[in-house]
Amino acid sequence: MACMLPLALALAGCGGGFYLGDNFDDNDDPPQVVLIVSPDIAEAGGEVRLRASASDDSGIDEVIFFRVDGAVSTRLGSDETAPYELDTELPDDATAPVQFFARAIDNDGQSRDSDLFSVTVNR
Repeated sequence: MACMLPLALALAGCGGGFYLGDNFDDNDDPPQVVLIVSPDIAEAGGEVRLRASASDDSGIDEVIFFRVDGAVSTRLGSDETAPYELDTELPDDATAPVQFFARAIDNDGQSRDSDLFSVTVNR
């Protein structure tokens, strides 16, 4: 009699082996990432360059750059090749320091965020 069950149950129920797993290495640490923003003092509406240094033993898949607006993180863009960089503008109405961070994602799907980097706004 043939098994007419979903594949996972069919393999288990018909004597076949079944394994659910991933390639996650318990000894693999998330990537390291550091963000530098230049310049660190700029005019509202002015352009800044976000530059991240990221490394991991399995390699870096991408670095995503964010601006922090109150309690909300706004994705600005990403870069998949070193040097990891993105040019962006400060908000035109910025009066307080503007904060940024970078998120590195390694080739195993693990991620880590950099510390926040603040840009002082001149008015």
